[in-house]
Amino acid sequence: MVNEEIRSLTAQGLDSCGIRLQVQQLELLFAYIAEIELWNPTYKLVSADRRDLIFRHIIDSLAPLHILTEVIDSFPDRVAVRAADVGSGNGMPGIPLAVALEDLEITLIERSGRRAGFLRNALAVTGLASRTTLIEKDLAEVRQTFDLLIFRAFRPLPDIFDELDRLLSPGGVMFAYKSRKGLVDQEIDRIGAERLSGYEISQLPYESCFGETDRRICLLRKRS
Repeated sequence: MVNEEIRSLTAQGLDSCGIRLQVQQLELLFAYIAEIELWNPTYKLVSADRRDLIFRHIIDSLAPLHILTEVIDSFPDRVAVRAADVGSGNGMPGIPLAVALEDLEITLIERSGRRAGFLRNALAVTGLASRTTLIEKDLAEVRQTFDLLIFRAFRPLPDIFDELDRLLSPGGVMFAYKSRKGLVDQEIDRIGAERLSGYEISQLPYESCFGETDRRICLLRKRS
């Protein structure tokens, strides 16, 4: 039985962002939240109380869903889009996005054995294992390529850009959750014009529901 406070806070957060999920999707999301709370004391998955877990992490993962949907729709065949959550850690944003986008097949990439163990269990509990793959490797060891690379609360862009560039298919998109335009501009400048010469770059703001006024998605689309 899922805690009623989890249900109430999640519904409040989704409503504040204008996100509508089906009953079965909500049940999967509730189960995932409960699983994080169950294993958090052991695995230190997120430093947050229940309210912050739901608003600052779960709902924030879903808040730019409209932007992600537009990106996916921009591909010739949205059903064939190969997506990856890079440095998945506790499963965010990959698992909430997999719950919300039922036609999206997503790969979670996580190098930590302990966190990969949690992710396997979370995928089993939510029933997402049939369309969500886990790769327990460092980025440098991953050999697959993807059309869409998603990451949130991961390493700075300049530190991982070359590895992500190697994993990204021509015409693919890096979808980075970021905050504060000035900081994003600094990261882009650190990557440098030469390394970014094959990319189109844009920043799109989205509404957070926890009071942060400058949340944005940085999109880097690789030219074909």
